[in-house]
Amino acid sequence: MAHRTEAWLRMSSILPQLPESEGFLPDTVRLPDPDRERNVRRWVVRAAQWKALELAEQVFGPGVEARLEGDAGPPPFRGLVRLAVPFHGLERHWRRERIFTELAGQDEVLREAPLVFVFEPDPVSAT
Repeated sequence: MAHRTEAWLRMSSILPQLPESEGFLPDTVRLPDPDRERNVRRWVVRAAQWKALELAEQVFGPGVEARLEGDAGPPPFRGLVRLAVPFHGLERHWRRERIFTELAGQDEVLREAPLVFVFEPDPVSAT
């Protein structure tokens, strides 16, 4: 009976049991993920897209749409973002575009993933 109690105590211990053989492998082995770097780039670019949308809404007003096109490629450019912005005249649009690009150049998130921005008038605001 003492043998049975001792075995039960070993099995119920919260401390892991040391392997008795030399060829022990842990239950989980972490292998390097070949797609990890690409996935990280993709999420960095996705975060930059959302930051660009937020910044464009501050500069151009509500009603901005941001679409990320292409894959998160290697530096120097990480993607192309089409920004559909409210349009209220060419001079006003150019002035706001300059403000946006200046602020985007100062933003930490957007500097981490340099994007090419393509501005297009929002069809609803153009009418």
